[in-house]
Amino acid sequence: MFVIGFGSATHLVIGTTLLQREARSDMTGVVMGVLLSMTFLAETLGSLIGGVVFELVGARWTLAVAGTVMAVGALTGTRLAARATRRGGDRRAPDERANGRSGTVT
Repeated sequence: MFVIGFGSATHLVIGTTLLQREARSDMTGVVMGVLLSMTFLAETLGSLIGGVVFELVGARWTLAVAGTVMAVGALTGTRLAARATRRGGDRRAPDERANGRSGTVT
């Protein structure tokens, strides 16, 4: 349980921080809404699917499938983040670029 709690807390903190840094300020609310919606959807579907898989094949294979899904998700997320970082660019809203504002909260 400690590992699950630690992983969940780490995911939320890192994900929220990255999205706040990378999203345009006029889209931050939308992006955060999508992040939280997808997080809760994944938790719900994971619980439902995990229960069915457990009943069908047992605990060992359920954990193997869950570990594989998490590893694929982590690798995909890492690749997407690296691609977004390489792409760079100015993600501030047009009015912030024109006014020279940074788009970050100080």
